Amino acid sequence: SPSCTTGVGSGVSASATAASTRAGDGCAVIQYTTSGTTYYVTYSFTGSDQTWTVPSGVTSVEFHLIGAGGGGATRASGGAGGGGGYATGTYAVTPGQQFTVIVGEGGGGILGSRLSGCYYTPATYGGGGQGGSCVGGGAASQYSSCGGRTAIRLNSSADDLATAAGGGGGGYGGAGGAGGGTNGVA
Repeated sequence: SPSCTTGVGSGVSASATAASTRAGDGCAVIQYTTSGTTYYVTYSFTGSDQTWTVPSGVTSVEFHLIGAGGGGATRASGGAGGGGGYATGTYAVTPGQQFTVIVGEGGGGILGSRLSGCYYTPATYGGGGQGGSCVGGGAASQYSSCGGRTAIRLNSSADDLATAAGGGGGGYGGAGGAGGGTNGVA
């Protein structure tokens, strides 16, 4: 059965402690049936692209993708991070075909660093955007980065075949938006 970890894709509440603002990473599950048995291959966040090869005899797969959650603001009264999106679809495949699996990193968990007079959190793996502050010289806290997307693409392709968006990061005065997809929820 699928084995995504607890908290996958969840945005988190704001907290005065940066480590407590880290959101849930994404998850990808590839489901296929061969010889009457259904199999689930689960991919968790690793920080790099992963590869899956279609087994012999398999001609159809179902992808289940959950984007990573957005981090909570690093300010107790700030906004929560948005939840990652969910996407699913069935695709015709060829045995031996290879796919690249990108599993998004949860936002948050770190304070911003100063760059050119402003503060920015690092972008997350999977394309999650930075959080930042420039007003009045900026602040190292009070906002968080977005969650990264979870996606599947054909090897050697630059285009995603299926994508579940990551959630938005929380900020000083508001919550991050949901990741979208089939049922992204803030």
